[in-house]
Amino acid sequence: MRVIFCTFIFLFMCIVPAYATKDDEMQEMRNEIDELKKEFAAMKQHYTAKITELEFKLSESSVSALPRSSYKAQANSQTTYSHTSAIMNPDISVIANVKQRFNDDVSDDNRHKLTVGEAELTMSGMIYPNIRGDATVAVENEYSGESDTNTETDLEEAYISFLALPFNSQVLIGRKLIDFGLINPQHPHEWAFSDTPLVLENLFGDHPWYDDGIQGSILVPNPLDVYWETKFGVWNGRSLAHSHDHSEDEEHIHGALENEPVNWGDIVFTARSYWNVPVGDNADIGFGYSAAWDEHPMTVLHGFDFTTRYRFPNKYNWIKWQTEYILADVEAERLHEAHHHDEEEEEEAHAPEIYDYIANGMYSMLEYSINKYWRVGTRWDYAEYNEHERYYQWANSYFLTYFFNHNLYARMEYRYRDYAGLEDGHQEPENTIWFQLVWGLGPHGHGIAE
Repeated sequence: MRVIFCTFIFLFMCIVPAYATKDDEMQEMRNEIDELKKEFAAMKQHYTAKITELEFKLSESSVSALPRSSYKAQANSQTTYSHTSAIMNPDISVIANVKQRFNDDVSDDNRHKLTVGEAELTMSGMIYPNIRGDATVAVENEYSGESDTNTETDLEEAYISFLALPFNSQVLIGRKLIDFGLINPQHPHEWAFSDTPLVLENLFGDHPWYDDGIQGSILVPNPLDVYWETKFGVWNGRSLAHSHDHSEDEEHIHGALENEPVNWGDIVFTARSYWNVPVGDNADIGFGYSAAWDEHPMTVLHGFDFTTRYRFPNKYNWIKWQTEYILADVEAERLHEAHHHDEEEEEEAHAPEIYDYIANGMYSMLEYSINKYWRVGTRWDYAEYNEHERYYQWANSYFLTYFFNHNLYARMEYRYRDYAGLEDGHQEPENTIWFQLVWGLGPHGHGIAE
């Protein structure tokens, strides 16, 4: 712990004095000017592309109205198309999420190791007027043992969006992070903290839940004139359970039962509604309800979320309170453990047994943006173990983030995690410290600070 504390002091001794000098105030203004220039250039590029697109559509309409013998008009339309081909090229970005964690769990193979936990290659762009394509390929890396590494490549997202359908509606088709709750649709580098909230880790695993399917959304008009969006999706029901088998020696992790995420049995349906109500000029309140169930239904998830934010007169000064609660009503299968000598009895003994369990959990986060560069926050977690209602865990987390610019931030987080309801000898608390560095190249990296 002395090494960690000294490292933390050294980090802040390097940053804070420089931040406090007058020269850095001038540098801050220069940086803000540069960022405004970049934003202006991006807006100029966007409107130029939009104008070119409209000119192309206008030229197409003009050509279709001319006789076939008007080759000059056709040549002009081809020239216009050559200009639009440039805007059809996708935006391509790379975002890396680098972490190092220190904890007192000796069974953690990634303990005290610096890892590029995830690197994403993201591509997006308009492929037709009002039709957009998005794709994200992620490479994840972790240690297994002292020096062996496991590297996995996942296609996290690949979907096409139809953006301008009647009645303020949209439809997307493909693979996407599921719109369940507030943070599951986001990539981990967009979160305000370094770890995964316990309730999401228990239900969805150590990665946000994604699946292949189709989803429609609509902005609902209402007499109160508040923001109201509703979504409904149909998905394949990808299994969220761990792909590897656990031996008896792996039954416990740091004194706690190994937990398995929800295992969907068939086609999964999702629904979400979100309301946002302005409160005066500087505050707003958001409410959300999410639901997911499979075809039988064997499993039903209910999610409730609440967000409120107050913005101070300073542009970068705000405070936010965010809470999510999830209730899981699961019908699961398990094999009998009895052993029989007779083959028929043994087959019957290995027939799956159907049973029900209910698990719930939540997190509540308070985050404060001090200024353009610094944010501080805390989070409280509670989660029950799936299939073990009498066991639960809770945690307190504290995190501090420094944004160099829109493409780079550094974060430190401390979490105290404890277990309750376990047998004696299995109630060891866990202390973990994360150092995180996230950087991005390309247009998508520009939104890291958001």
